[in-house]
Amino acid sequence: ILSGRPAGFFATPLESRLEELGVTRVLICGLVTSACVLGTALGAFYRGLDVLLVEDCCADRSIERHEATVGMYSDYCFQSILARDFLGASHEDLPPAAGACGSASKQVPEVLTVSRALSCGASVA
Repeated sequence: ILSGRPAGFFATPLESRLEELGVTRVLICGLVTSACVLGTALGAFYRGLDVLLVEDCCADRSIERHEATVGMYSDYCFQSILARDFLGASHEDLPPAAGACGSASKQVPEVLTVSRALSCGASVA
């Protein structure tokens, strides 16, 4: 799913596609942490999805900006994880997502979709 906007859910069929697949948890990574990645993560959070941000698979224009964004929103709108935390892990092995809408008790389907979203490179899996 492609979008020319700095938020993967804005004016795209991403939400309906995830609903169609029964997805309740998303992994987000890409460029630019403080813009496109954050916009997509917040969009997922606002829709009640469990959001895991793969921190070491994101980057920003500076490490300080990246760290500030992750520090401000982690454990609220998303749970920050590292790639090694989920590579080869089952859905049950993933940490619970954080935030008011996050709920580790939601059922996670066996099928996950990888969607390339945004011109600046946020991805939802």
